[in-house]
Amino acid sequence: MDYTTVFDLSTQGWRTWPFFLPGVFISAVVWMFLRYHQAMRGGRAPSIPVDGRLAGSDSMLREPGLGYSGTRIFLWFIFAFVIFWTVFAFGKTLNSYLTLKSALADGKATVVTGVVVDYQPQRDQMRGTPPEHFCVEYKCFDLRSMDVRTGFNETRLDGSPIREGLLVRLAYVGDTIVKLEIAKQQPPAGTSAK
Repeated sequence: MDYTTVFDLSTQGWRTWPFFLPGVFISAVVWMFLRYHQAMRGGRAPSIPVDGRLAGSDSMLREPGLGYSGTRIFLWFIFAFVIFWTVFAFGKTLNSYLTLKSALADGKATVVTGVVVDYQPQRDQMRGTPPEHFCVEYKCFDLRSMDVRTGFNETRLDGSPIREGLLVRLAYVGDTIVKLEIAKQQPPAGTSAK
């Protein structure tokens, strides 16, 4: 039987890389605040009017609140946290992608062929709603729209072709679909085919 490949992790590339981009942006913004804060303390800050005062003036540093040391410690804490999160997210998503791609290339992915049964589409993208669910032969899968997942995770809301009674061939590692193929010749409704 001939199949059309709908998803193949080896040709899709690393699709989860945008997940850590907010961390890169936030760390850059916090770094600019740290540099500005340091320049302001040294009297090198630009003269920007703020509430009728100059931003670089000493009166700004004597305002009640955290003070210079407290603000600097707070900014360094935020900066360190964001850098840690970004490096962790980068490493986790890249490692997941490389591990799954390697398993697919080495033939270590489990392949199952059959008709999609027990299909329950995800009805909403909101967190807390039940995931899209379907089974092929003995293996069941749960997919959520908007999940950061390396493998196939499209739901009907995202335009997924999965539906009840569809003849498919899936390659998966754990609970992650790494390759999805749909049979060109579909069985008549209500029948089982391999």
